[in-house]
Amino acid sequence: MELPAVATRVGGVPEVIDDGHTGMLFDYPDVEAGAQKLSQLAHDEVLRRGIGKMARTSICSRFGVDAMADRFLAFYSRITRNDDR
Repeated sequence: MELPAVATRVGGVPEVIDDGHTGMLFDYPDVEAGAQKLSQLAHDEVLRRGIGKMARTSICSRFGVDAMADRFLAFYSRITRNDDR
């Protein structure tokens, strides 16, 4: 959808969102910081569109059907080659 995400730095979120490049991150529970990030994106169309485009490219390349299929095939190949049971 080419929309930037604004999320907290919790769990695996920072592994998916590169702060300032593919989305905006803020520390939990700092809702003011989250509101500032949202406001920044709402008022800066160039930033919003740029981050949105980078987010789509990143997500599609890392988690798209082809990328995930390649990872599963590599995983299954590894575990069947190393089956010493």
